[in-house]
Amino acid sequence: MKNLKEKTLTLLLTLIIILTLTKASFIELNVKAETLTYYAEKIKFPLHSLPEPVLNGGIFNVTIKMDSNVKWIKAEVYNETHRLNANLLKANYISEKGIWQLSFKLTNEYSEGVYNLDLIYEGGILSQPRCLWILPEWPEKLDILACGDVKPEGLPYFWEMMYEANLINPDLIIFLGDLVNVPTVTLQWIKFLEPYMMFKDPMYVTAGNHEYEDIGSAKLYENIIGPLNYSITIGKFLLVSLDTDKDGWVRMERLKWLENILKENKEKTKIIFFHFPLFTEKLKEWEIGYLNITSWTDIDYYIEKGYLFGDPSDYLSWKGHPNEAKELFRLIIEYDVRLILSEHIHSDLNVIVFNNSTGKKHYFITPAALAYDIPNYDIRGFKLIRIYSNGTIDENTLYNPGTGLFKYPNSIPIDSGTTTSYKPKTPYKLGYLEYYYTPSNNGSSHVVSIVISNELNITITNPRIIFQVPADIPITKYKWHPYQPQFKYMEKDGKYYIILTNITIPAKSRMYFTIESIEDKDTPQIKFVNIPQNIDKNKWVKITIEAFDSGWGVKEVEVEYKTSEGNWQKTSIIDLVKAENGRITYDVWIPPIPIDTIMTLKATVIDLSGKTAETTTNVIVGQPKPKYTLKILSSPIEGLTVTINGTTVTTPYTATLEEAKYIITIPQELTIAGKQYKFEKWSDGNTQTTRTIVLNQNQTLTIYYTSIEPTQIPSITYIAIPLVIIIIALVIIVKIRKT
Repeated sequence: MKNLKEKTLTLLLTLIIILTLTKASFIELNVKAETLTYYAEKIKFPLHSLPEPVLNGGIFNVTIKMDSNVKWIKAEVYNETHRLNANLLKANYISEKGIWQLSFKLTNEYSEGVYNLDLIYEGGILSQPRCLWILPEWPEKLDILACGDVKPEGLPYFWEMMYEANLINPDLIIFLGDLVNVPTVTLQWIKFLEPYMMFKDPMYVTAGNHEYEDIGSAKLYENIIGPLNYSITIGKFLLVSLDTDKDGWVRMERLKWLENILKENKEKTKIIFFHFPLFTEKLKEWEIGYLNITSWTDIDYYIEKGYLFGDPSDYLSWKGHPNEAKELFRLIIEYDVRLILSEHIHSDLNVIVFNNSTGKKHYFITPAALAYDIPNYDIRGFKLIRIYSNGTIDENTLYNPGTGLFKYPNSIPIDSGTTTSYKPKTPYKLGYLEYYYTPSNNGSSHVVSIVISNELNITITNPRIIFQVPADIPITKYKWHPYQPQFKYMEKDGKYYIILTNITIPAKSRMYFTIESIEDKDTPQIKFVNIPQNIDKNKWVKITIEAFDSGWGVKEVEVEYKTSEGNWQKTSIIDLVKAENGRITYDVWIPPIPIDTIMTLKATVIDLSGKTAETTTNVIVGQPKPKYTLKILSSPIEGLTVTINGTTVTTPYTATLEEAKYIITIPQELTIAGKQYKFEKWSDGNTQTTRTIVLNQNQTLTIYYTSIEPTQIPSITYIAIPLVIIIIALVIIVKIRKT
């Protein structure tokens, strides 16, 4: 027995060593592949996920976890157009927490926007991107872009969200959790952070269930992204992030913390956000949007009716913790929280709680997800919500125009969505707000254009449009097309940064601006890329085109198609894929063609100075017709003129033709080399000079002619004539002798 125990112990130790080495090797490989930055490991506030709002010229505070012997020098606050010093006002070390509390004073030279921060100390620098939100004054309204639920499979939609948000230019973005799928996989964080760090607006983030290693533990999230629970004030507004943990509900001690925050900010307009929604998505099926109450205790009635979110087969969430749900609801009603944002269900849900005793509305809003795994026949998208400092919410911003407050899906779409099992709809489009700068926008070119196509139902006010052109000539030397917009500019590092102001992009519109100091002499180019030779009939087909212009840039492309039986028709779905260095790539969807035919495609490009170019190509639709060899000979002659479906050829004739009917016409008579011939018959016995053949196999036909001989004098005639002549001669001789 003792030997057995020793052997068992040895085996267990061996397994532990193997597992440890395997895990160590995995972690090392994972880290060596790409570097992950733990942004919140030392700097605790402000963060890229929790930027600090501060007025221009005001004071901002920094919390850092570092040793007490650090000697702080200054801070540098910067973005693409500014880099200025912020003076250190005070530095206090709290030994029991091991943290520094620093305060810095801004100059008043900053433009409105989000800024990066470098904290400089003796021997080093700490950096935090996009962590200061500098404002000229506190806002009276906020336009909030709400989105969430990405995970690795949803990254294409997150990239699109970043691209669109950077033009939309909201006041702030609230990201509602599920950044990654498995938090211990380093690469998932790295891939998420790539587009995330390219957002140009203040971003406030809350954790989803996928950020937790286990219930109550989200250490990686806290070191990479930031705190799970926090509050921030923006003038008259209060934002609070709550932690719904891995299993989907807020613990009572966190709700006590929330109540303290709400007590301290009673006069603020309050917005809270967390990952798991309080109410079930089944309210959509039940066609319930409004919940009427006279007291917060009325939540008991709705709990009994099964209105709380939770699924016994998945997450019990709020349904499994009704006391916490009631306490959260109490805080929302008693402290007048106006906007409550959540995600998790990967679909839209609007629930409005109307308090009859106060006349106030409390909006529980869940936007569509950016995830891959969305419900059948749903879309991916976001909400763009306007809330005023008096607590009023513009209800028109709670749904996409053309839908309705409770008519789903009602988020602003970033794609055309799915059918079943996450399959994309056909035709599929990613991005209904498309734009590009061309040929480049980095300060190297004396011409820059922007092309914007807004296919959304929303109007975009004050979009972010910034041109960069060389500052080697006066700004007045640059010309604008089609007109000069309002703008402000600054000069830095040899470049003008020109910011358009008071611009509105109407719904369903296109917009163009060009700034230039050079003439456009270049002609645009366009081509089809990897065009298929054959396509199936009765199916949508996607083709790719590429347009290029090295001058002022490509303004737009147009694609038309027609069959051999029809007229030109325009395609309605053109999807921008990429724009780089004046080269613009599009995917174009051609509607189903119901017949076997030849389709002609025509692509036209127009540049921003009005020059055009076009190209065409043919595509076989449906089953291509088989081809056969037709050989036509003539005997006993060659060079016979034959007409086949109106086309003239000569014998001997050989061609490979599609299976079809062909009308062949030949002459009845002809003359070749001065000799006449007459049609006799075809080799298959046909005697028609015009005939129709069905070419459904290789065929050889010979046309037989016979020669026409000149008219012959009978042989008796040849004998009679000399005899007559002889007789006449004899008669004449006889007469002479008689005389």
